[in-house]
Amino acid sequence: MKTIILVVLILGYIKSAAQIVNIEDQRATFSDSIAWYEQVSLSANWIDSGKSILTLLGDAQFEFQYKNKRFLSLTSYTLIRTPDEEFINTGFQHLRYNNKLNPKLTFEGFLQAQYNQQIQLKLRGLIGTGLRIKVVEKESGRGHLGISYMFEYDEESKGGQIHRDSRLSTYLALRLKISDTVDFTSTSYFQPLFVDFSDFRLSSESEAIFKISDRLSFTSTFGITYDSRLPDGVPDVIHRWFNGMKWQF
Repeated sequence: MKTIILVVLILGYIKSAAQIVNIEDQRATFSDSIAWYEQVSLSANWIDSGKSILTLLGDAQFEFQYKNKRFLSLTSYTLIRTPDEEFINTGFQHLRYNNKLNPKLTFEGFLQAQYNQQIQLKLRGLIGTGLRIKVVEKESGRGHLGISYMFEYDEESKGGQIHRDSRLSTYLALRLKISDTVDFTSTSYFQPLFVDFSDFRLSSESEAIFKISDRLSFTSTFGITYDSRLPDGVPDVIHRWFNGMKWQF
């Protein structure tokens, strides 16, 4: 099943500006043992009302499942600028491999590269591995818990300070069917340093999906991210709120 986003109203920060990328929200649902999913969106907007504003947005998702194995690639790029200033310039590439060991346990391995001018992040490189555990599955919903080791390379754009750290990466993902016309999803991440749990990142994103027809839905998503270690002048808390319409084929 493919989805096209028809209208998006963005309040606050856009999705790719988050410190932690929500991978759980991007996973496709397959009913066959061998399946392929792809989605690509590109947009460019230019507005001149005395001061020109250029907006470039690009996203790509490719996912392949073969029996118990799954491969996922996510790419995102966002640029919003005027002739005098870049308000947002951010992007990431995420690669993930899953191997389902049994009905409740899945092995995961992942790589990620990310930059974000807005929070003075020149480059963040991640490599990690761990387990994804199915904690509950019922007709009304399901829940998964993820536990991984993650090595992280962080380079700041101002001052050039470099951090090389080992982090614990955990997440809890919930998907609930509230009624025949309302679904709710929520994913929360907690990523502390192994040697110092007071140095951590915390992120939570929740989405309500209101079904208007068999193909058309309205979605409202709220997210919040906290990072205990950011460069001076960068807010440690980021809020995001998105509203949009989805059409499913």
